[in-house]
Amino acid sequence: MEYFVQAATPSQADRYRHDMARLHLGYLAEAAWNETGYLPEVWEYLSMRQFNNFRPCPTITDVVDGYELPADFHALPAIQRVIALGSNATTIVNDLYSYTKELAAPGLHLNLPVVIREREKCSEREAYLKAVDVHNELMLSFEAASAEAAAAHPALPVLRFLRGVAAWIDGNHHWHCTNTYRYTLPDFW
Repeated sequence: MEYFVQAATPSQADRYRHDMARLHLGYLAEAAWNETGYLPEVWEYLSMRQFNNFRPCPTITDVVDGYELPADFHALPAIQRVIALGSNATTIVNDLYSYTKELAAPGLHLNLPVVIREREKCSEREAYLKAVDVHNELMLSFEAASAEAAAAHPALPVLRFLRGVAAWIDGNHHWHCTNTYRYTLPDFW
């Protein structure tokens, strides 16, 4: 944080702190489930992922790029929706790419395909493909929300921020699909 505040404005640092606190709330929810052996419903898992997701990364897009999306723009519901949808989609990408590694590890690791499989009593393949569908719906919603936000708020910093968030999401997927030491897709095809 000491390094980050050297590059960020007070407003940017505040939003980053807020998103990191939110992330840790998600960690705590998942840890509580693990500690008690609770298997969440699919909707509970997806709700928790509103907190335990990659949100801190795209929310600092402007800091990394060396400008500031003014706080009044950042706080717009349309911008918050874009960040939330993109953050959730990239987190589901992580669930999908880390699935085989987590299955090979001891214990039950909660990720979307596992929760779907356990709660809906379906095959691993069917559960995985349902999780892919959730990701794809999130991405379609992200793209639509980004286009709507850009049309409703065509200010240059907003457009730049939206492009930056989209670039981060693309980079996140690229990292997952090329980091084959950690991530591999299951062979369901």
